[in-house]
Amino acid sequence: MNMKRWIGVLTAVGLMLSSIGVAYAQEAEEGTRRGFVGTVSSYSGSTLVIEVVDQAAATSTLITITNVTEDKIKVPGQPAATDVAGALEPGSKVAVLAQKVDDTWEAVQVIVKPTAPTFPPVVGAVVSVEDGVLQIMLPNGEIKTIQLPPQASAPGIGEVVTAFSRGTGGEDDGDGPPVVTGLVRASQVSNRLIAFIDEATTDTAGTLDDLADLVVSHAAHREEMLTQILAKPNLPDQAKAGITNALAKAQAGRQRAQESATRARAKAEKARGGPPEGRGPNGVGSEGECDDGASPNEDGTCPNEGEQDGQGQGQGGQGQGQGGQGQGQGGQGQGQGGQ
Repeated sequence: MNMKRWIGVLTAVGLMLSSIGVAYAQEAEEGTRRGFVGTVSSYSGSTLVIEVVDQAAATSTLITITNVTEDKIKVPGQPAATDVAGALEPGSKVAVLAQKVDDTWEAVQVIVKPTAPTFPPVVGAVVSVEDGVLQIMLPNGEIKTIQLPPQASAPGIGEVVTAFSRGTGGEDDGDGPPVVTGLVRASQVSNRLIAFIDEATTDTAGTLDDLADLVVSHAAHREEMLTQILAKPNLPDQAKAGITNALAKAQAGRQRAQESATRARAKAEKARGGPPEGRGPNGVGSEGECDDGASPNEDGTCPNEGEQDGQGQGQGGQGQGQGGQGQGQGGQGQGQGGQ
C-alpha cells in the first residue's frame, strides 16, 4: 500500500478515525493493518505508547507500537532533515498505521499532528492553475493563492483539495504565495475509503459502521462545497465549466459512496451474526426489504403480501385478481377484488 496515500488520507480526514480499532486491537489476526489516533504517552527507543480515547464509550486504551524508526515518522510541514523523533513528546497528537506482527502492533507509518501550524490548511475547489500557482476558492467565496513546489502534479480545475503549506511565501526569497508542502485530493480520499470498505473483513462491525458513515459524509461534503462555490458571483468565468463538470463527478461519487456504505453495513450486520450477505430476513435483498420498500414482519413475510390493489402474489409466481379469483403462473395468488 502506498505510504504517501496513507499520509494524505489520515491527515485530510482530520483525525476522524479516533475510535476505530480500539475495541478490536487485541483480537486482530496476524498481518492485519489498523489505524490508531491518540496522544503520545511515552516514546523510548523505538517503542511508542499512545492513549486512544473511545469517545462513545468514554474510555481510553493504551496502545503500544513497536519498531517506530525515524524513517516512519512524518510531521506535515516539517522538513525531513529535522529531528522528527523529537516531535513524539508526551501530549503530542499522532495518527499511526500499524500492522499486527507476532502479537504486537508494529509501526508502518506515524504522523505527528503539528501543535501550532503556521498556516491553516486551505480546503476548497481549484479555480485557476498557471505556472504552478493555484487559486483555490473556499465555500464562502474567498480565494486563496498558493505555490506548488517544482515537479509537483497540478490538480485540475474544479478539483476539491486540501492544501498544506509552510505559511511563508516563495521558494527562495520568502516573497510570493505560500509554498505547498502537501496536497490531498478529495476524490483520492473517497477512493481510499471505498477501498478500505471493500478490503475490510467482516470481523470488525464497529469499524465498518464508522467507515460507512465517513464515506457518505465525505462525499456529501464534497458535493455541497462545489454547489456553494458554483453559486458564488465572483467565480471566474473560465472556472465555471470545470466546476460544473466536477460537481457532476461529485454527484456520481456520492452515489458510489452510498453503495459502498450499503456494502459496509451489510458486512457489519454479518459480523454481528445477522443475515448472510446478499439475503435479508425474508430471503430477498441485501437489506431484507419487501418489494414495496416496507420492512418485513418478524416471521419474514411482507405486510402487504397478496393485498396489492387487486394483485395477488403466490409463493412461486404472480396472479392477478379481476373482481374474482386469480391464479399465478408459478403458484396461486388471490387478488383483493374478491374470492
